[in-house]
Amino acid sequence: MLGRAMSGFDGPIYLTLRVSRMHVLGHVTCHGAVLLLLFTWPPSLSRHALLAIVIANAACCVWRVLSPPHDAAAALLLDTRDSLALRLVDGRVVHGRLTARPFLSPALTTLSVRCDDGRRREIAAFADNTDGDALRRLRVRLDRVTPAV
Repeated sequence: MLGRAMSGFDGPIYLTLRVSRMHVLGHVTCHGAVLLLLFTWPPSLSRHALLAIVIANAACCVWRVLSPPHDAAAALLLDTRDSLALRLVDGRVVHGRLTARPFLSPALTTLSVRCDDGRRREIAAFADNTDGDALRRLRVRLDRVTPAV
């Protein structure tokens, strides 16, 4: 009975990554808090300069989240041998392996992947930017995987 219940966790797991509202909201909240703190400072030239820097930084961060670079991961496939394949935004597929223990929680799962092209990619899968069932299966499987060093 348990073997049949666990069979869904042993097959290939495919995740499509989308823009996360939680990620955008986190950036907006943090930058908004800094702006509120800056408004409590006495008026001066440095306050205006800091305000401009914070607003520009917030715009860049939100833009980066909403329009990922061409070499960011758009999807990942964990096969039955626990190897990863990443489909990038530009359509290329690169293979890789975990290089560190993943962070696993219901709201956020992060992976550190060393790809065959020599790059290291950090992948964040939020609860709201991918299929919930596939993310749960991925967390269960990754809890059993030992990363390659």
